[in-house]
Amino acid sequence: MRRASIAGLRPAHPAGDAEHAAGQARKVLFWYDPMYPNTRFDKPGKSPFMDMDLVAKYADEEAPPSAAPGVRIDPTQTQNLGVKTAAVVRGPLSYARTFPANVSYNEYQFVIVQARSAGFIDRVYPLTVGDKIKKGTPLIDLTIPDWVEAQSEYLLLQENRRHRHPGGGDPRAAAPRRNAG
Repeated sequence: MRRASIAGLRPAHPAGDAEHAAGQARKVLFWYDPMYPNTRFDKPGKSPFMDMDLVAKYADEEAPPSAAPGVRIDPTQTQNLGVKTAAVVRGPLSYARTFPANVSYNEYQFVIVQARSAGFIDRVYPLTVGDKIKKGTPLIDLTIPDWVEAQSEYLLLQENRRHRHPGGGDPRAAAPRRNAG
């Protein structure tokens, strides 16, 4: 399973900060338009450029990221993603929701491994897009004659190892015991 990431996420400031715990307001340095971050305003309101709300720049926003256990989204990314905020209300949920979703692989981290050998596909298992499969589910049966000899040697070595070291013991771990006695 791969993790998804969104550009612009960075650690936020601790919610347990002494100022926040005491209920004191954070000091606003200035207000700015996320689309024009170099333009500063002295009071909140609508941006004259994009007709969107101005964002506050706080004095404590320049704290080192190591002191921040949460996540903060850059205001530009907030605008681009269309993030909406709401007040938190604590209480039991009186409903359950199920949302359909499609999970896909990351095309940028997709790797093709090619062991170039002539071979043929014996069987293709009947799977379609959207089927639920578990780890280890076969997709195809593949025969590559060039690999048969190497596979036979490997299986023979595994069998010999099992007979020499019953119980699956590691032969490297047994070497000091043989040398000591």
